Amino acid sequence: MSRFTKIAVVVFAVAFSGVSFAKSARTLIVIKDGETSAGLASSWKKVEEGKFEFVLDPKAKLKKGVSVTPQMVKTSLEKKLGNSFGVTVTAEGTSKVVVTYTGAEAQFLAKVGRTRIRPGGGTEIAMESSASDAGMRANSKMPNVKDGEIKVTLTKVKKSTLRGLVVETKNSNVKAGKIVLAPVQDKKWVKGGTLIFTPGAKSDSKWPIDDSKEVYYKAP
Repeated sequence: MSRFTKIAVVVFAVAFSGVSFAKSARTLIVIKDGETSAGLASSWKKVEEGKFEFVLDPKAKLKKGVSVTPQMVKTSLEKKLGNSFGVTVTAEGTSKVVVTYTGAEAQFLAKVGRTRIRPGGGTEIAMESSASDAGMRANSKMPNVKDGEIKVTLTKVKKSTLRGLVVETKNSNVKAGKIVLAPVQDKKWVKGGTLIFTPGAKSDSKWPIDDSKEVYYKAP
C-alpha cells in the first residue's frame, strides 16, 4: 500500500468516526464508561425533580430508516419503565418529549440509556417485547382485551390491507365472528397471526388502527 493510500484510509476513518451516533442509535441517550452522550435525542435537560425534557434528533433513524417520533418514545418508555419508575411521557410538538418519573434520578437515566425505542404507530406494530437490548420478539402471552379493543386472527395479509376474523371484542361497534379489514403500510404481519387493537372510525368498509392506542401482535 502506497503512503498516499495509507493517508487516504486514515482520513476516511477519521471522517467516518465523526458521523453522528444518533443515526444508528436505538436509545434516547447513550451511557458508556460513566459518560452520557447523544443517542436518538440530540439534547436533554432536567426541568425539575422527577421531570426531564428530551429533544429528538431529526436525523435519527431506527430500523430500516424509520424516523423516530414522540409516539414511539412514549410507547416504548411507558411500556418498559411504567411499572418500575411510574414513567409518563408527554409529546410536545413533533420533536420533543417530556418524561416524568418517580425514583432516583441516576437510576432513571441509566434505565433510559438501556431502553430501546421501538417503531410504533399506524404503520408499524408496537410489539409486546420480552427481548433483551439485543433484539425484539413478541411475547408468548397476549394481554387481555380491554374496553374498546378487538382481537383479530389474520386470515389474509396484503401490502396495504389486513383481513381478519374478530375472535373477541370489547368494542360495541364490532361484533365477534365478523370479518374486518384494516388499512396498513407495513409488512410485519403474517397470515395466522393475532392482532389486538382499537379500531378508529370506519371508512370505506375498513377499520383503521387507532395509532394513539396500544397495538399488540403475536406471530402464528
